[in-house]
Amino acid sequence: EQALYEEGGLSGGTEVRGEVSKEVLDPVPPPEKASAEVTWKNDVPNREPTHQDLEQKTRDSVENLRKGNPELDSLNVNSGKREVGTGPHTEGRAVDINKINGVSVGELAAPKTPEAERARKAAENMVAQAKKDPNVNQVLGPSGCWGRDKFQRWRSLDPNDDRDRSLIEGHRDHYHINVYRK
Repeated sequence: EQALYEEGGLSGGTEVRGEVSKEVLDPVPPPEKASAEVTWKNDVPNREPTHQDLEQKTRDSVENLRKGNPELDSLNVNSGKREVGTGPHTEGRAVDINKINGVSVGELAAPKTPEAERARKAAENMVAQAKKDPNVNQVLGPSGCWGRDKFQRWRSLDPNDDRDRSLIEGHRDHYHINVYRK
């Protein structure tokens, strides 16, 4: 038995006998990245949003934001359905996202760290993903504000239009994702 060890027969030898399988020669592909974590935390205590209060299309759209974005590790939904007011939030058709990869969205315009730069890239990818979703009709945020026109084409909001300017100014520190009515 000792001779087998010394000759490399049981372990440590350099000689390869027989055929080497293809699996040994080909590198193993890296595992796919898990979908990003979604947290539901409002900055105001006791005002936590939940996904249960949202329309199914809105929940599906938030879920789609998590996929296919290698830079995205996490996003935080700061606001979902609201009990007061009118519009998409009171109808459960909109969410506001205030943090990406733990970085406040307002800090993404001029990232000061590699983590913030990665979060900025994740935000760009998230916006592109949202605009591919056929249920999403509005994406507002610091990197731009878009809505679908009556022909389902994306258009940038016009900063010279009073209503559009108000929407642009109101979304400098978070992303607003809105879906169509049923």
